[in-house]
Amino acid sequence: MFGSPANVTDGRYVYFNSPEDMRAVGLYEYTLMPMRREKLFTREEFDGAELIRDFTHTAGYPVLKIPALKNAAGQPCGHASQGPYADTTRRLFDLESDPAQNNPIEDRAVIARLVQSTSAVRAANETPPEAFTRLGIAAPTDQ
Repeated sequence: MFGSPANVTDGRYVYFNSPEDMRAVGLYEYTLMPMRREKLFTREEFDGAELIRDFTHTAGYPVLKIPALKNAAGQPCGHASQGPYADTTRRLFDLESDPAQNNPIEDRAVIARLVQSTSAVRAANETPPEAFTRLGIAAPTDQ
């Protein structure tokens, strides 16, 4: 589910990274087949859509960039029944000392390392720039 919290672990630590504001704009769906499960997108869902050629993995084919739907709480989401997200607190847990993840810890160095590793994976998979912004992650400069 795009736009929701994105979590990362290295096996020892787990970091729950949520957008600070789940209602922030700038979330899009990218598709060549504007359909959800068994239903085509509605005419209204195409409002603001544009064709882009920003991804190398589409072999030069354009894709539709369509503003995401909003759920009942006004949060952009993958489908109208997703969410709403009430708890968007960013948290770090040490799985070695707290396997049940009951007591969040503060360790900026660990968070920075985990965020950097997820940032590199995102960049390698052509994550759109707005997804970095949404999670408060700096996109790698070589992207």
